[in-house]
Amino acid sequence: MPCSLDLLPLPHRRRELDDPQDGDLVKLGEHVRSRSLHLGILIDDDGRKCALVNDEGRLVPRELWQPWLTEGTAIDKFPASDPSHIFETDALIKLALVLSEMSRSDAQLSERLWVG
Repeated sequence: MPCSLDLLPLPHRRRELDDPQDGDLVKLGEHVRSRSLHLGILIDDDGRKCALVNDEGRLVPRELWQPWLTEGTAIDKFPASDPSHIFETDALIKLALVLSEMSRSDAQLSERLWVG
């Protein structure tokens, strides 16, 4: 899937990736909305944990996006065959899975994974 990468410099700090009020997630959400981007991903300093922000700038709870990726067929293209291991690995693998799943339709992430 052709895409462009828009980087948002953020300081190194402790983050709460499950908290929609986390300052860096708020900044990312504002950036996604203001630039009309399809999604945002905040990769934590450890390079493993990450958070997804949809095209509306809202944090997508892990409980929504993890099963969405596990049920998709793209996960079979990665070396680890056990989906539970995929989510303990590199955040870039998760990003690749998200992009692969999003390429299956023209729907925005907010349409696929509704966040109330």
